[in-house]
Amino acid sequence: MDTIIRDVIESDRQARERIDKANHDKFNIQKSINEERDSVTKRYMDASKDEVEQYRKELEHQIVLEKQEQEQAYQKALTQLSDLYDRKKDQWVDELVARCLDV
Repeated sequence: MDTIIRDVIESDRQARERIDKANHDKFNIQKSINEERDSVTKRYMDASKDEVEQYRKELEHQIVLEKQEQEQAYQKALTQLSDLYDRKKDQWVDELVARCLDV
């Protein structure tokens, strides 16, 4: 009878050890999964930040180029308008004076 009780107690102890080990393994696996998830998230966030930064630089470069093109177009239009004024100012003044006197 003592042998049976000892066997039951030993079986219970072994079962508790297996349960403790399983719980410990479960904790370690969950911890590993969490660490891997955090690592993957960080990698993707870093990659996304790099892509966003690269895209921002490209957009800034495009803005600079567009600004230069717009400035050149503005200067060209200003020059053309100034040239037209220089060529036609006397004619325009004469026309305005003539129209005012004809009224």
